[in-house]
Amino acid sequence: MIIAEGEYLFERYSEPWRYYHTNFHIFTLLEEYRTDPVYRQKELSEPEEAALLLSVFYHDIVYQPDRVDNEQQSAVLLERFVANLQNISNTPVNEVSRLGYQLILMTKAHKPSCYLESLLNDLDMSVLAAPQHIYEVYSQQIKQEYLGEFASEG
Repeated sequence: MIIAEGEYLFERYSEPWRYYHTNFHIFTLLEEYRTDPVYRQKELSEPEEAALLLSVFYHDIVYQPDRVDNEQQSAVLLERFVANLQNISNTPVNEVSRLGYQLILMTKAHKPSCYLESLLNDLDMSVLAAPQHIYEVYSQQIKQEYLGEFASEG
């Protein structure tokens, strides 16, 4: 089940209209979380860390620039996956699901209201503080997503 879900995530982040919101974006956020000590200033509970990491994987799983419900649909997919974990994990899955859903919905407006939301927001928006050459690539990729081949398919 977990391998199949990983394959599903990989396929979704490989959709042809994605230029920035790709597997590389997810890898970058996970690597930043793993290596930057700023994300370790406060210890997270097991459900909080599970929700944060799953939210990184799922926050852009549904991403179509012309839709307004991307975050809602992404949060539903996270809930579905977490519900399937009930049989293989000792982590309180209801708490992971609730927190993950809340975290993903926050990414719509990027207005965190708690520490955990701030962590995901900071990770997701960290490219805005990147060196100029990285930001310029990001800016071009976002533009391609909004004006690229997906927009012409619609």
